[in-house]
Amino acid sequence: MRGCHTTLRSALAKAVDEKLIIRNPADGCRLPSAKPREMQVLTPEEMQRLLIQAKEDGCYPPYIKRLMDNISSNLIKYADPVVPLLIETIRSDDGIGIAFQNAIKMQAVKPESTHIGLSNMRTMMEKMDGKCLVFQTTSTFRVELLFPVQ
Repeated sequence: MRGCHTTLRSALAKAVDEKLIIRNPADGCRLPSAKPREMQVLTPEEMQRLLIQAKEDGCYPPYIKRLMDNISSNLIKYADPVVPLLIETIRSDDGIGIAFQNAIKMQAVKPESTHIGLSNMRTMMEKMDGKCLVFQTTSTFRVELLFPVQ
């Protein structure tokens, strides 16, 4: 809801600037107060179980840890803390894995990014014969980590 409101309000503000409309009708809209949600992370024990299972399945544990660190870091920097994070297990012809989807935090100034983290994630997944797929719209970001089925 907040992402839609922000996008619409911004587009209407641009229309006012370009003198296409007289005033921004979104200026009078009030959203309900947002309740920030605390990010939930894996406990050390859960992370250890994940790494043990990954090693048994032929994955390289340091890569798994770096992948999770990168995803966590990006969520903190770019995800809208008000919108729930979607984490799901996935299965496709390319393998099985996990997907992370979040709403993109609307910011007045877009933070600069070299996308080196995504590039590193793709490289690590390829070295484990997996795939790192990224899907992004103006309001949503999704990354899928797919591991091969043996």
